[in-house]
Amino acid sequence: MAGGTSKTIGRRLTLSPRTVDFHRSKALDKLGLDSVARASALFGQTEVRPAG
Repeated sequence: MAGGTSKTIGRRLTLSPRTVDFHRSKALDKLGLDSVARASALFGQTEVRPAG
């Protein structure tokens, strides 16, 4: 399952969007990252562009 909002991921997995957010947050913490965009870039799925 690539990408998607917490709501769409939750629907596909029959989970609450808050549960998806919780696990996403824990994964980012373990990776030492501050955003899903950076995690995607780490795994080669997208390019991270500077904000602004």
